[in-house]
Amino acid sequence: RRVLFRSILFVGTEPGLKWRVYSQAIVEVAKAFGVRQAVALGAIYGGVSHRGAVPMIGWGSNPAMQETLKSLEVEAAAYEGPTGVVTSVIFALADAGIPTASFWAALPSYLGNTPNPKGALALIDVLSRGFGVEVIQDELILTSEEFERNVNAAIKKAKENPGSITFDAPDSGHTSPASNEVQGGPPPELPTGAEAVSDIEEFLRQSRDG
Repeated sequence: RRVLFRSILFVGTEPGLKWRVYSQAIVEVAKAFGVRQAVALGAIYGGVSHRGAVPMIGWGSNPAMQETLKSLEVEAAAYEGPTGVVTSVIFALADAGIPTASFWAALPSYLGNTPNPKGALALIDVLSRGFGVEVIQDELILTSEEFERNVNAAIKKAKENPGSITFDAPDSGHTSPASNEVQGGPPPELPTGAEAVSDIEEFLRQSRDG
């Protein structure tokens, strides 16, 4: 189905305090504009590989949303513990009677803050297939393929030249309700040791720009 929608853009600093007030402000705007459905997208660090399909974890506020996510092969989140303001917002929306879904792409922790087009593509794919938001993906598909090739090249370089690029996961923190859902060490293909995230980011930039 085709979905016509207007965008509501909030610009501001994520609060360290008063999450309830912050979330309620968003709920009030959603009600004022007659929002009938809310979807939150995000990403988490996990012990996953950059190769293959991107694992997806999510949460739905009602059985219909949960069934939609299940049909899209989005694993149900069962995390309990520290989280972020996004969780406060989606729960506030759900409590206000607005059907809400939230899902996250599990991305390799060993890549640190490197922009990950594969994760973005996976999120858009779920959004498109499950919620009728049509997004042209052709360019992002090509970028994702190039990204995987570049990371493979970085790993190959690390294997051939020990010490030139090393790998170690940064502290991922607790940024979403699913942040502990994907755990474990790096994929077996990866070298071990302490990672300098800036090294691999620089390598990827050079590969892209070159």
